[in-house]
Amino acid sequence: MARKLKTVKGGKKFEFEQRPGILKLCQSYGKNFKKLFFANLIFLIPSGIITGILTWLSVIFNDNLMLLAFMSIIFCMPFFGGLTKVTAELAMGNGDIDVFRTFKEAFIQKGLRFLVIGLIMYPLTLVSLYSFLLYYYMSKELVTMYIFMAFCVIFIIIILFVAFYLCSTAVSTDKGMKYVFKNSFYLSFYKARYNYRTLLRLVLIIAVVSLGEYLTSFNLAGNIVYWCVVLLFLPSMVSFVINFGIIDFVYRKINYDMGIKRGLNKMFQDADSPKNSMSEKEVQDMALNLEKIAESGKDDDYIFHNGKMVKRSVLIKELEKQENLNNE
Repeated sequence: MARKLKTVKGGKKFEFEQRPGILKLCQSYGKNFKKLFFANLIFLIPSGIITGILTWLSVIFNDNLMLLAFMSIIFCMPFFGGLTKVTAELAMGNGDIDVFRTFKEAFIQKGLRFLVIGLIMYPLTLVSLYSFLLYYYMSKELVTMYIFMAFCVIFIIIILFVAFYLCSTAVSTDKGMKYVFKNSFYLSFYKARYNYRTLLRLVLIIAVVSLGEYLTSFNLAGNIVYWCVVLLFLPSMVSFVINFGIIDFVYRKINYDMGIKRGLNKMFQDADSPKNSMSEKEVQDMALNLEKIAESGKDDDYIFHNGKMVKRSVLIKELEKQENLNNE
């Protein structure tokens, strides 16, 4: 998705990436409209039933905070995992996918981890929403509450940025949830400037939807029809916009970590390695150490290689050098 550009400054050559703009996003959405609409229907039917039942129970039990209704976040997340997989593939340009099969495979294979994500997002959503509303109403009496509102907004933005990567990473790798959460948190800060662009696009969508809500709010029947139409497009549109902005970062990070791990293990198995003088237990311990260092992402970690301790960053450079030589 990202286009490589080159420039020369001060006699040195630099490479940088140009992220696709809003026009490219609209073109890609229009090209994949039918598949996105179908994926949205597959997601909407079970999610709508679950949300409707929990909302109905919330009303029956006089749940003023709508805690039961918000539990739909948990039970709808496995279906959102299927939707995320479809939109991620389409955002990467894989327009030949079978939507139903892709959705079903993600739902079956990744459903459990999305339940875990839902269990975590449920309390975070409640705390964020009700904290913001509390500070908003208190600000009418105390101006200082605006400070707490600002902190609440920052917290919500951080949660959103992590959520951007959380779902996409969860459907894109078979690694454990520790890896998913750790790298989602890492990318939410490391790629913050791109996340703001995605956030602005979502704000634009919300603004358009809100305008439609305002224009149809004077007519109950019209308002109901409006929301029925919006729900036929909105979930897949939001998921597609998010994945269009971040999915290449997710795959690049996953492939990078896998490449480093394979390279380190290849070094360990090299003939020049001192493994022959080590016991079987020491060999196993070193293999585990290699795996931890490969996944740690810390360049200052050391690894025992060719009879000496070497920084992980040095090994990475050596791996990249070898890879470049092999590709020539």
